[in-house]
Amino acid sequence: MIKIVTHQDFLDWYQPIHAPFVRFCSSKAIGWLETEDLVQEAILATLQGFYRIEHKDKLLEFMIGVVKNIIGKHHRRAKFKSKRPSGHLVKRKGNSKFMLLPKRSP
Repeated sequence: MIKIVTHQDFLDWYQPIHAPFVRFCSSKAIGWLETEDLVQEAILATLQGFYRIEHKDKLLEFMIGVVKNIIGKHHRRAKFKSKRPSGHLVKRKGNSKFMLLPKRSP
């Protein structure tokens, strides 16, 4: 039989680990996100998948994994955004290579 998991069940398991979880998030959020944003994003992601966690006593470890995934996602997005060229590519005559031309100002 499948047990229905409520938000109160999650809060009952989360309340004792709140302080260490926030400390962990604050150590990982430096320079990337606000601590509160990271905590909220991790709580929402955990709440969505809480019914799948078999060992509820391992909730802190599960949430640490969620935070690491969130931080990794932000690292990948930042890396992608920083590598985008700020111009347009054109093909050189007689060459198969492309070169980046700066954007023209109006």
